[in-house]
Amino acid sequence: MKDLYVLVADQDMVETLEALLGRPKSLRIRNIQHVVERHIKRDAGCRSDASRRLRPHLQQYCKALVVLDKHGCGRENTPREDIQREIEQDLAVNGWNDRAKAVVIDPELETWVWSGSPHVASVLGWSKSYEDLQAWLMDRGLWSASNAKPSDPKAAMKAALRETHKAASAALFGQMARSVTWRRCQCPAFTELRETLQLWFGQKAG
Repeated sequence: MKDLYVLVADQDMVETLEALLGRPKSLRIRNIQHVVERHIKRDAGCRSDASRRLRPHLQQYCKALVVLDKHGCGRENTPREDIQREIEQDLAVNGWNDRAKAVVIDPELETWVWSGSPHVASVLGWSKSYEDLQAWLMDRGLWSASNAKPSDPKAAMKAALRETHKAASAALFGQMARSVTWRRCQCPAFTELRETLQLWFGQKAG
């Protein structure tokens, strides 16, 4: 059996997860055999259809991850932990038992962009520092000084890219995931993802 099958909502997540899993030392896991594929129905499909989509892989992979945005999943008013629990319960009764984990990002993947890493600014085409980019976004009302991240991470990312005349693309997410230092990322979903991978595939894992 291969180690891990990952079902995600879109190509941005494919690029991100492929790049992250390509940095096992950074995640403090061993090298793993994995596949990352997207659901044709995006976030809503990952939420409501994961068990059917994963059924053919039950005997092929030891573990499974389902990663989606809360925004766009059809349950925006439900706590992300509840959405995760529902997905995991559905996977469990459909054969995965305790071998599967759902990760719901609140509100969306772009929140991982604002990790505090100096590489973020350069990937977004910003010639100055991360702090300078943060100040620029604050001046435009896109980042409150009292918050660790922009309140609308996608809007902040789009504004920065417009300013630098850089095109938005899934490849940007992969580039960021390959270069950014994730130690300061405060997103609970990312923390859950990293801790799950360490539990499953840590250096001492069987």
